[in-house]
Amino acid sequence: MTDREPTTGSYARRTSEPVRYYPIVQGGETVGYLWASVDDDAASCLRRLAKKEESLRAYRVWNERLKESKSLGLTPLQALRRWAGAGESDEHGVLVAPERQASTLSELQEIANPGHVDRVEEKRRANPLGSWRREVPPVVSYRPRDYPKTTEAPVRYVPVTRGTTVLGYLWASAADDAASYLYRQAAGDDGVNSGVPWRKALRAALDYGMTPLQALHHAIGTPEDDRAGGIPADTPVNEAPSLAALRSIAQA
Repeated sequence: MTDREPTTGSYARRTSEPVRYYPIVQGGETVGYLWASVDDDAASCLRRLAKKEESLRAYRVWNERLKESKSLGLTPLQALRRWAGAGESDEHGVLVAPERQASTLSELQEIANPGHVDRVEEKRRANPLGSWRREVPPVVSYRPRDYPKTTEAPVRYVPVTRGTTVLGYLWASAADDAASYLYRQAAGDDGVNSGVPWRKALRAALDYGMTPLQALHHAIGTPEDDRAGGIPADTPVNEAPSLAALRSIAQA
């Protein structure tokens, strides 16, 4: 149990801190790893790519369980341990004790998929704003130039900051293909100017074939830039009931 207030959204999917984890075992085979950060608000499911179909099914189920835990106000480690030894059906795998620790998420990624290179992640690290965001030939180029900028659905969002100043909010619809950037009115011209690189970033993400939520999660961990600001790796994803509600936050 926890005395934290229930929240919406998801845990961050990246962290630079040590992680605790359990193998997800299905039919005697490890199909992935459920992990949680030791020190920040990050947790996710890491697929074992050698078990492609099984790991994909497990990924969907375990990430939904993490979302449920987040909604209950559990910390990442509480969410991780909630399912350990729970005697769940083997259909989507079970968490096998003992709990383990990796010094970094990259270390766990190497355990899960030795020698695998995440092409998008590699390019993101090579460029402070992420190579997938600008000046990279698109993988897919058959979609409209921009994600739709309006939605009637709830939206998930992260603040974009420079130092201690919130410049704006990068958001994505929780239910359809909409995504965009809202500058924070109190940030003045700096907020307005920060929107240009982030909208270009979303266009590049769309060209790569990312869904809005994938683009949002890939943006987390972007190092700070003088114009665009940045999104620290430990930034949690928040949820607003509507785009209008997020606009109210941005205009406050």
